[in-house]
Amino acid sequence: MKKAVIAIIAILLVFIGLWLVVVPEALIISHMEAALGRQGIKLRIMGFSKGLLYNFSVGQIHVSTEKDFPIVIVSDLHAGIDFLSLLKFKPQLDFSGGVSGGRVYGVIDLRGQGTGGGRTINVNGDGININGIPALERFGVRGNGNLGFDLHLMDDTGEARFSIREARFEGAFSGVDFLPLDLFQSVRGALTIKKTITVKSLTLEGRGVYSRINGNINGNSVDMNIELMVDSSFELEPVLAEVLGSYRVSPGYYVIPFSHAALPSSGQP
Repeated sequence: MKKAVIAIIAILLVFIGLWLVVVPEALIISHMEAALGRQGIKLRIMGFSKGLLYNFSVGQIHVSTEKDFPIVIVSDLHAGIDFLSLLKFKPQLDFSGGVSGGRVYGVIDLRGQGTGGGRTINVNGDGININGIPALERFGVRGNGNLGFDLHLMDDTGEARFSIREARFEGAFSGVDFLPLDLFQSVRGALTIKKTITVKSLTLEGRGVYSRINGNINGNSVDMNIELMVDSSFELEPVLAEVLGSYRVSPGYYVIPFSHAALPSSGQP
């Protein structure tokens, strides 16, 4: 019995030693960058530190597109190998961190068995304040609201569903100044991600007003249709009728084609 205990302790010490001594921090960081790089996502990692047993923490991660457009900043990230997944021969990395007052968490499949040699990545978020999220600011979305989402990526494809509740928006979508966002208090949407981002469904709801958006985002270009529906309780109907008269299909119903060729980065005016 004593020998068995000693053997188990020795094995644990070997595993810990391999992690602390043999596996350099630079290798872990490059592995993280490569896993997301296949999805066209770049990471800038600050304050990396290894834990005792195949876990690590990061003070802050700046996430951007491959063209350096900021997406989000994740703080106080903690991640580690799920040892139960090792026993099932399906190793995965669990992680969680903070984003704008809320949290993100998820799983990265470490087997690399996607169709292009990539990995499956699942990310969830809840309680995130949209204020200060660069990816939203890039599209002209500012203000406050509680964002929740589910994101699934495999190789170069993926899908995402999201919602924003209790919203107090400011401004308008970039290039759509005729549609002020403060008309709406909630948003729901679904996207598919390939070489382009396809908006499968995007709905915005407010008091007496409802909008439905669909289309494609390709790099810095946007090609969408905006449907706008209002009822008799919507006080700004006369204003909309004057501004959007050419897009009026029927009373209270407008269809606006929208194309934008060059979305600015968050650092541009």
